[in-house]
Amino acid sequence: MPQGRGRIVSSGQRCPVCKKGHRYTIKDPDRSREWKARAAVLMRQSMGSRKPLEGPLRVTIIFMFPLPKSKHRKRNPPGRQHHTGKVDLDNCAKLVFDAATRAQIWGDDCQVVALKAHKLVAAQGEQPGVAMLVAKTDPLPEPVRIELDPARV
Repeated sequence: MPQGRGRIVSSGQRCPVCKKGHRYTIKDPDRSREWKARAAVLMRQSMGSRKPLEGPLRVTIIFMFPLPKSKHRKRNPPGRQHHTGKVDLDNCAKLVFDAATRAQIWGDDCQVVALKAHKLVAAQGEQPGVAMLVAKTDPLPEPVRIELDPARV
């Protein structure tokens, strides 16, 4: 997972909303742009000839970070652990969503209505990476209105 924050750069066009009349955009760092491009190619290959998904979607993402060398053990190698280090989960998800939109997994990431995401440190010998499952959501059940009459209770 590339780390780094986007830089705010002036696009040089005037914006009537801004106080000084400048428009600003956020520029992706080179590492995240390259990661998104590689991830989009892999996602597109996994989709094959299928069309982009339509309608509301639910997404599950597992981010598997590498185990630091200082944690490697010959005896009792560590298993998977929660990753609580630097890199926010929401930023990781945003990176994957941008790549999936570029790969035409869906029309737009606003179609995602349910998200489950995990940040883990890989077990010793386990390959780091990202796994994503995208599925259509189940239809919402019809609400049932229950009225309680206090006189009858």
